[in-house]
Amino acid sequence: MKYFLQDVRLSVIQILGTINKRFNYTLSCSLKFVQQLKHFEHLVSIFSQATEVLVREYGLTGMVLELVREISRVDSKELSRDTSGTRAYSQFLAELAERIPEYIRPCVSLLTAHLDGDSYSMRKCVLAVLGEIVMKVLTKEDMTDADRDDRDSFLECLQDHIHDVHAHVRSHALQIWAKLCTNKCIPLTRQHQILELAVGRLMDKSSNVRKAAVQLLNTLLQSNPFAAKLQTEDLEERLAEEKTKLAALEPETELEPVEQWNMLKGEVEEGMGKPVKKSDSACKVWESACVGELNHRIAGFLDKKEGHRALNLLKESREMFPQEELYKLSDDESMDEDENSDKEEDDEDERNKEMMKELLVLKKVYLEAKKPIEPSLSQSQNNNQEEVSKQKMLVQYLTDSVKFSKIIQKSLPTVAVLLGSKQTSDIQEAIEFFVSAFEFGMMNAMLGVKKMLTLIWSRESSIKDAVVAAYKRLYINVDATNARAASVTIARNLVALVRLATLGELESLEKLIAELVESKDIGKGVFTVLWEFFTGVLPGSTIEDAHPAIMLIRMCACSEVNIISSNLQLIIEHGLGEKGENNFQLAHHRDDPDPPFKFKSDHLIFSRMEKLLVDGLYNKLDPHYMPMAKSIIKLVYQLGEGPDTFMGNVVKQICGRVQKDKPELGEQVVPVYVLSRLCFLVGEISLNHLNYLDVNVFNELKRRNYLREEKMEKDKKAKKAAEKKNKRLSVVRSTALSTPAGASVDDDESLVGAEADDAEADFIRKVCRILSFGYQIEIVYFLNFCFIFVISRCSASMALCKYMLLSSEFADQHLRLIFTMLEKDPEPIIRANLIIALGDLSNKFPNNLEPWTPKMYARLHDDSIQVRKNTLTVLTRLILNDMIKVKGQISDMAFCIVDDIDKISALAKIFFAELAKKGNTLYNVMPDIVSRLSDPEVGIAEENFRTIMRYIIGLIEKDKLLESLVEKLCHRFRATRTRRQWRDIAFCLSLFNYSERAFK
Repeated sequence: MKYFLQDVRLSVIQILGTINKRFNYTLSCSLKFVQQLKHFEHLVSIFSQATEVLVREYGLTGMVLELVREISRVDSKELSRDTSGTRAYSQFLAELAERIPEYIRPCVSLLTAHLDGDSYSMRKCVLAVLGEIVMKVLTKEDMTDADRDDRDSFLECLQDHIHDVHAHVRSHALQIWAKLCTNKCIPLTRQHQILELAVGRLMDKSSNVRKAAVQLLNTLLQSNPFAAKLQTEDLEERLAEEKTKLAALEPETELEPVEQWNMLKGEVEEGMGKPVKKSDSACKVWESACVGELNHRIAGFLDKKEGHRALNLLKESREMFPQEELYKLSDDESMDEDENSDKEEDDEDERNKEMMKELLVLKKVYLEAKKPIEPSLSQSQNNNQEEVSKQKMLVQYLTDSVKFSKIIQKSLPTVAVLLGSKQTSDIQEAIEFFVSAFEFGMMNAMLGVKKMLTLIWSRESSIKDAVVAAYKRLYINVDATNARAASVTIARNLVALVRLATLGELESLEKLIAELVESKDIGKGVFTVLWEFFTGVLPGSTIEDAHPAIMLIRMCACSEVNIISSNLQLIIEHGLGEKGENNFQLAHHRDDPDPPFKFKSDHLIFSRMEKLLVDGLYNKLDPHYMPMAKSIIKLVYQLGEGPDTFMGNVVKQICGRVQKDKPELGEQVVPVYVLSRLCFLVGEISLNHLNYLDVNVFNELKRRNYLREEKMEKDKKAKKAAEKKNKRLSVVRSTALSTPAGASVDDDESLVGAEADDAEADFIRKVCRILSFGYQIEIVYFLNFCFIFVISRCSASMALCKYMLLSSEFADQHLRLIFTMLEKDPEPIIRANLIIALGDLSNKFPNNLEPWTPKMYARLHDDSIQVRKNTLTVLTRLILNDMIKVKGQISDMAFCIVDDIDKISALAKIFFAELAKKGNTLYNVMPDIVSRLSDPEVGIAEENFRTIMRYIIGLIEKDKLLESLVEKLCHRFRATRTRRQWRDIAFCLSLFNYSERAFK
């Protein structure tokens, strides 16, 4: 049916063509086309096809002019009002330009008037027409000067409308330029201008324009005529080399003889009065001398600025050749030269005329001797000229390449900002651009590639898929001859990526690797190569590659646990063996994130880990002992059946070694780094033991209780079944039998309660045994505080905080000490760590920490940037999770909005934005914030107060709350004491939008 309709349409078009050609109905047909387009938008493609057939097959070229003329006659106001008709006209003309651009070119002058009209659709249409004409007509090599002028004018018009007032026109203009670039229709001289304009549109307010700008940048980069690799530094080095070669090929440009004489004239005059030695034979005319030889010798003397010798040789030459005109000087010429000399230099008026005549003769001789000889071009000279011209072209090419690379380089930070945009299209196009920039070797493209890694956590599946596809394109999709070579290349790419990643990037990379493993893009071949990197078997691998390789293996194990379980012996031999003892960082990344199995306490893995913990304590050269110890302790509690016993033995061994280091007098001479590591070790043990009790042991108790209850339920059912079978027995006997059954049930239930009590008592005893070590932590802290050992004091304080998580009673006993350290410790790193630990304590024991909350708020005014930042982060988490109550101290957090550090200010703004979403919480504390910040004792600057209030009040959107807030603030006028408070409250009231109800 579809093909039948197409045949009918073509037949109708042919009938129209025949009628128009025979009876000259072209004008009437054009009018009908325009009228129908106004009312029926679906006829656009049909009429454009018909026009093409009528023009090409029937030669009705005048029809195009009539159609364009009729559309151009439509009033611009009508075009701006009638959107349907205008859209049909614009689409028709644009499609017509695609089909027959050479016939619509003569009619462009009629369409350009719409570029200044109000209808953005017509402006888009005209720009599309110009683009099609440039692409399909004005790209030939044999263009005339008129064609080039038309092309340049059309391109100028397209370039100007990149800054059109309407966003649709701007985006359409950028899309046309991208199409021109793809078809290689942009002249080389205009490439840099378009690139600059595209960079300027990256921060446009319209997302469509930003998207089109990034697409144009990407197209320009991929279609650039300069180089496959655009490393700016390499290009600049090569440009400098080629410029040096060009300078060596080009002959040095000598000065004109007249210019050389003018430079020598003054010194020659000064030297003419000096006497000449009689023995100087060079100043005399030799036998068989000719005029030319004498002239060159005189010129040589003048170049050496020896005017007296040149003058003496000139006089002798005049005597030898009295008839030589060059050595003579007529009176007229003398007068003319004298006049010129008088005009040029006033200080020559008193000189002897005879000397001036001789000077002018010397000038003539010098110019004659320096007269260039007419060159005769030889074959070698022609070849040299060709080399120079080729070298000039190469230098110009490299100059353009460097300029192009620098403009792209300048755009990278702006495109990186788009990765944080709220528009999905911005993010997707920015990802695509950074992938292309990375492939072309742009220097800072890696920053964007790393920044897009965090987008793997995005909730938008399209963004997440774009990130995965980008990294697959950069690191997974490789060209290789076989599967083994591909696996090696992929593994090397991933190892290089991990080696340069930061801690935050590694978390995102772990998520990405898991996605790639699940999708089978990283398969068994890559796993094998990574193990070879880890063990050092792969040719060309180094010890530095083992660390990122085991990290990648751990990331892959998140999706494929068998990678670890099937190669456990390799981990023990290489990760926990001799290599691990010499490189704690290597042993740090060998733990399984979610082990599905348990090992007995006599397994080889535990003996290796015990050796690392005990012997590595005194390895001062390796600074990664603490991260390694943290991973080992975590792994022991995950894999071991008796982790408390194992860690207890480890601590006993370490303490035994520490005791041996005491001298006879009993003074403690243990190295500071050993004390620091010991404090960290026992603190980490306590934390993992708490987690072990709260999770593993508690779940095991619940499982056993569930099994016990299930068994009791089965016993009850069995007894009920037995009772049914004995229904025929007497009532007395059945009653007698049921009574002891009930007693047995009570006995079982009491047994369950006794077992639960025993488990709780056992738990308390274990906690108390661990806490017995906690008092030694205090001693270590005070000893090290006296000796001002920052590292050990920091570890001891953190270990004490970890012990406080075990017991609320123990925490109460030491809270005063912790907050004293938080307030008075001179080291910012200790205060920054303590505020984080106090946040964890607030989560664990909120009631115990509530009286100390003002002390935590006080750290928002700490001198250290890191302490303020950590405090703001901790309080934000506690308040938003309802762990502490929102009170008047929240004004201290409002003060952070005007902090000098931008990151702290941004965090404070995010906090209040999230707080505004939690019901009426922000509204309830607003009066307190205003009162405390406007208090003269607080001392906040008036301008800062206004900045804070302008932001916070803008977060309250409900009209009812705003009206109530106005009333509360008005009541505050009575409690004010200073004029500054009046101004502050009045400013807050000026920020509200008032309704009639608010005034009442």
